[in-house]
Amino acid sequence: MIERGHDLDKLQCRVKVKELRNAYHKVQEANCRSSDVPMSCRLYKELDMILAERLCRIRKRPRRTKEDFLCEVMMHSAAEKQELKEWQDSKKRDQKENVAHQKKATEQL
Repeated sequence: MIERGHDLDKLQCRVKVKELRNAYHKVQEANCRSSDVPMSCRLYKELDMILAERLCRIRKRPRRTKEDFLCEVMMHSAAEKQELKEWQDSKKRDQKENVAHQKKATEQL
């Protein structure tokens, strides 16, 4: 930004953007409440285009319902149960193999 002739750091830019956004939202609220002449603020049209586009992108995301969450939890729970069962089966298999090896070792003695 210094190359372009601006003398602002990151914090000053953030504060400026926040001030512009707050001013825009105040004007939006005032225009929604009042039927008088619409108010405006500095860079209102540009901010309206940017923030309206952002709002559209946010709204296009599908909302997840309680059923979606429940289904996801149940699937996760089923997967965990399956993993636990596989682990228990492998542990039993290992124990059987160990017993077989011990019997074989004692027979050789």
